[in-house]
Amino acid sequence: MNAKGRRSCPVSKHALIQQNNIQNHWRCIILRKQYGLTVMIVLLLVSLFAPYPASAAGGQLELVRVPNALKPGSKVKIRINASQVQDLYGLQFNLKFNSSQLRYEGMKISNQYINYPSSSQTKEGQVSAALIRKESKDTSYKKKLQVAEMTFTALKPGAATLQLHGVKAITTEVYVNEHGKNDLRLLPLETMKELSFQISPHPGKKSDSPS
Repeated sequence: MNAKGRRSCPVSKHALIQQNNIQNHWRCIILRKQYGLTVMIVLLLVSLFAPYPASAAGGQLELVRVPNALKPGSKVKIRINASQVQDLYGLQFNLKFNSSQLRYEGMKISNQYINYPSSSQTKEGQVSAALIRKESKDTSYKKKLQVAEMTFTALKPGAATLQLHGVKAITTEVYVNEHGKNDLRLLPLETMKELSFQISPHPGKKSDSPS
């Protein structure tokens, strides 16, 4: 009996059990949300700070000479071809050559790429270039892709050698680097680093196959 003379209603055992079940149900929901939030935070931290500078996908880069009979005065065309590449967004390289045997004439870039910032850089015995793909959204797989073609003039007979080095390729995929800055992932490329061929002293004789 309460202060006003009213009889309090007894709580049934069934009602208490039902109330406990509801409370347990909500506790489970809260725990699941807390666990899910913890997992999301861990995954976010891993994605931001894990050191993943290179893409898993790769490909190949090679030097190819357009076949022709070589003698002093002949034009030598060298192509840089990429194969089995996914999202080759940018490519930087240096090409060394013997300036006593070859004279650099110029470079023709694939219509899918542009020179960045404006043109290739040349110095005695070396050509350097940095290329960027025009369409950043074209991340499709390329079985074979001609990136650039360089033209030289053969100066004198003998073995001529071209060496490709300083190669760096990137994709459009962004990650956070060790300095906390956004960066583009590297694309690992298996690179053919050297190409050799013969310049014949005889006008009518074909040069040896490139090695």
